[in-house]
Amino acid sequence: MANLIDQDQEWLLNCLNATLDPNQEIRSLAEVSLRQASLQPGHSPPLLPSKSPISVQSNRTLFLQVLEWHYQKLLRTRNFLLDCVRYPLF
Repeated sequence: MANLIDQDQEWLLNCLNATLDPNQEIRSLAEVSLRQASLQPGHSPPLLPSKSPISVQSNRTLFLQVLEWHYQKLLRTRNFLLDCVRYPLF
């Protein structure tokens, strides 16, 4: 089953991903973009349109996809750090 997301959802995912970037400048720009978007009329603080035609199930699916991506990134970071402790280079 293909996951279909619209441009707004894709933008939101990209911004959320950018907030985890190691580059401070990119993180700051993403945070500013999210803050500005939340101030636009018709959008609630979590950036979903107040009168969105997106079903609750779609919102739940999108949230779970974002959560899964962040969890996987956390696991990769944890495993990398454990490898660094187990197999030091010096």
